Amino acid sequence: MNTRSISIAASLLLIVVVVSIPAAAQSTFGEAEFGYQWLDVSGNQDMYRTQLDEQDGFVLNDLSLAVLDTDGTIGVFDQLRIDASGFGGSPAGRFRLTSDLDGVYSLKLSYMHFAYFSALPAFANPFADEGVVPGQHTLNRDRDIVDMELQILPGHAITPIVGYRWNRYDGPRQTTYHVGQNEFRLNSDSEETEKEFRAGIAFHAGTFRGAVIQGWRDYSARERMHLVPGGGEGNFPGPVLGQEQLLDNLERTVRTDADTPVTNVNVNGTFAGSGRLAVSYARADYDSDTSVQESLTGSLASYQILQYFQGLDDSVASNTSNPYWRGGLRLGWDFGDQLTVDVGYEKRHRELEGFTMISSLYLETMTFSGIDTGQVSRLVENRNRIEREDETVDVKVQVRDLGPLRLWANWATTDSDLDVSEGAAEIVLPYGQGGSFKRSVDSYGLGAAVDLGPLKLVLDGSWDDADRIVVRTDYLDRSRYRGRLSGNVTSWLDFTATAERIDWDNSGSGVAYDGKTTHYAIDVGVHPVSPMTLRAAWDRYKTDTSILIRHPEDFTVAPSLYADDGEMWEGSIGWQKDRFGVTGGYSHFDNDGSFPFQLKRVFGRVFYDFTETFGLAVEYEDHRYREDLFSLADFDATRWGAFLRVKM
Repeated sequence: MNTRSISIAASLLLIVVVVSIPAAAQSTFGEAEFGYQWLDVSGNQDMYRTQLDEQDGFVLNDLSLAVLDTDGTIGVFDQLRIDASGFGGSPAGRFRLTSDLDGVYSLKLSYMHFAYFSALPAFANPFADEGVVPGQHTLNRDRDIVDMELQILPGHAITPIVGYRWNRYDGPRQTTYHVGQNEFRLNSDSEETEKEFRAGIAFHAGTFRGAVIQGWRDYSARERMHLVPGGGEGNFPGPVLGQEQLLDNLERTVRTDADTPVTNVNVNGTFAGSGRLAVSYARADYDSDTSVQESLTGSLASYQILQYFQGLDDSVASNTSNPYWRGGLRLGWDFGDQLTVDVGYEKRHRELEGFTMISSLYLETMTFSGIDTGQVSRLVENRNRIEREDETVDVKVQVRDLGPLRLWANWATTDSDLDVSEGAAEIVLPYGQGGSFKRSVDSYGLGAAVDLGPLKLVLDGSWDDADRIVVRTDYLDRSRYRGRLSGNVTSWLDFTATAERIDWDNSGSGVAYDGKTTHYAIDVGVHPVSPMTLRAAWDRYKTDTSILIRHPEDFTVAPSLYADDGEMWEGSIGWQKDRFGVTGGYSHFDNDGSFPFQLKRVFGRVFYDFTETFGLAVEYEDHRYREDLFSLADFDATRWGAFLRVKM
């Protein structure tokens, strides 16, 4: 049974449970909407699934239930709440249950399911220009997450807490693999599972509250890859030094196991009347072991050993250690009703160390001149390490009640120390990549808010100034300016307008990293009569970035440019009165940047409640997607849905 079938079964079971809640409960409130949807997709089915991935079948649109045991008849809980949505034909489903018994326990239980599909036809596809779709890098996996937390004796001075989290991500994918001067398609099946058990206490004493939680996280991943049927010729089957590069078979298995103890501590409260104190500490010690076993046969050539070979056995053993901790202290004071001052200090420390040993055994080798050399063994050992420590001090001052005006200002400085030890196998440039580095960033911010009755205006800006760069994507200067104007001009008109600009640059030699983003948006709502709502929105987003890159094939330097230039228009109308409601709308998004495309959407919904308990709803939705540079990605998708509405 596939995951979506399980989701449908779980949804039906949930509905049965809901309608079976004991009648002894004094107060029960709830509503549910579920039904069936039909999809009609023309054009590129894979691109549709990559973007939307709705499917034919049963759908649980929404379920909400609250049960109050006001007289203790049930006795197991005082209040129980269940919320669920999205299971069935939807790619995302969510379920949440909360249950409380005053002074005895508080329980939170949640489940989430997500379906991931990706088959971008033009991504990493060497034959896209020939009309071959989908691409050779595809993904079809599911993620399921279960989380539970139980508090015992909530509200008491000491409250024990236990929790458990289970997270699984599995399914097939297709990828490519380069070996022997050719590139081959591989099928892959993967399963990743993360389990975390946590326990601790929450406490309060006087004006202070806090919690200490210790967790133990276990992670395991298994991926098995093999050559796709008929893929032995690879993407580039032409001869190398007169010999075709062919693969008969390939089997590759990757295993990873990791343990991570996690500690979280936080305490906050007030003192001396107007003082505030918050202390936090977090630590995670990640340690993992990864092994790779690979076996292949074929007719291949290797420039690393300068020979032909007929088989390869590869073995990789690696270990990664990543301890991290963070601690912070924050103090605040209120000086009367108008002035507030906050001072904070935070220190972060991270280490990342890795060791890898690769053992390669080349079988039936022959020199390029035709001399038989039997077997060739090659051993590569690599170790690298980075240690980073950051210290941040910040101050924020806020002045309130200056008539309609509120002002604030903040300052922060972050000092970073980095030590990098590179492995020789990682160095590809004519100079080293390691050493000790120091970097300091000063940040400033100013803001003002003006309350003019029906109109509210907020203006703020921030500026960052660094003394040096360490990595290519660091900035030397960065600034951000933002404004927001909103208001209810009359009882029938409201609006929000936003403007934002961000600039950053890194003018270091050989980098020339520069970027600019502008964003403008406006949203207007009109309510000409009480049952009717009209909305219109416009949004414009534009960003341009450039950086110098080095081409690996010939080491020449050239600029890399990327741009997004998107504009969105949207309008909707809604009418709801008594038991009848109707909504509809249209949206259009157009991106003229480096990846030009258009997406249009038309939607509508009508519902009518025949009684106070039962009703029906009908939905319609149409999506049209177009790419300017690659029309094979275009699709049209229409969805119809009919749903039963139940109220309790």
